[in-house]
Order: sequence, then C-alpha cells, then structure tokens
Amino acid sequence: MGISMSNSINPYISNSIATAANTEEHNKFLRAFNKEQEFKAKVTAFEEALQSVENAEVQDETYNTCPVSHKFADGLFIREWESPPNQIVVSEIHKKSNPLFLMEGDVTLLTEAGAERITPPWYTITPAGHKRILYTHTKTKFVNVTRSDHVDLETLREKMTYGSYSEVVKDFPEIEQIANFIKALEK
Repeated sequence: MGISMSNSINPYISNSIATAANTEEHNKFLRAFNKEQEFKAKVTAFEEALQSVENAEVQDETYNTCPVSHKFADGLFIREWESPPNQIVVSEIHKKSNPLFLMEGDVTLLTEAGAERITPPWYTITPAGHKRILYTHTKTKFVNVTRSDHVDLETLREKMTYGSYSEVVKDFPEIEQIANFIKALEK
C-alpha cells in the first residue's frame, strides 16, 4: 500500500520532495551526459592512435581488408560489411538511427554502455550520433539498412555520416515520428 497525503501538505515538504525528485533526475542526466562525453573523447583518441599505427587502414582503405557491398531497393540503402578475424574497427557516426544486423561471426562491441560480446542472431538500432569500436574474433558479416533515395555512394556518405563528433546535431527525428503516430491514433 502506498502513502497518501492530503492536499494540505506543508508547502516546504512539498517543495523539498519536488526538488529532490528533480535533483535526482538532473544528476542522472548529468552522469549519463558526462559518461557519453568521456566515451566520445576516448574513442576519438583511440581512433587517432589507431590511425598512426603502421599498416593501419583508414576510411576507404579498409575495403582492401573488409569488403563492402551496396544494394538499393525502393528507397532503402543496404550495406553489407565483411571482416576477417582479429580486426579492430571504429565505426563512422551515422546522422540517423538505423538497424544493424550481425549475420555471421563473433564480435566484441564497445559503446557508451560498455563492452558486449555478440554472436548471431543479433540486431540493434544504432542511435544517431553514436560510434562504436569493434573487435572481430572470427570472420564477421554485418548488414545495416538506411532509408535513402540516393544511389551515389559519395552522396550517401555525405548525407548519412558525420566526419567527427563536433559535427553531430541531435535533432531526435524519432520524437517527430512518435508525435505523428499519436496524431494518427487520435483520428
């Protein structure tokens, strides 16, 4: 059974309860924000260090070791990425959230949430503005799908990814989608 209070509650107590609740939410938000900022700084430093390693492949050079195929279907861009075992890869930063499927392999992913070892069947929704570091324990195949009417790969890359965290703009398009869904239900 919960606690019930009358409408004549002491205003001081009422304000203290409201402030405590708001402070806890505020502190929770700040902890998450600081953790995200710390991860971004570390992944950026890691990526820079990785690029300085002799024989490291960066950007388009990775296609030599990790082949990529591209397919298009009715406004969808489907990207299939393969990797041999024992590769360390830093993902690009996507402008929009998109589904990511692990089709084959054994991979450790490192994100803001920590490290996770995954095997198929596995999928996630990659949030916009996020990067991940991954290590392939075995031969690996990922597939991601993005909505796009573009078929030129350079235009796709420009429209779909940020070059660095400093370019990230969080516009949260999902909020607009949820609002449209609610409006449709109200009709």
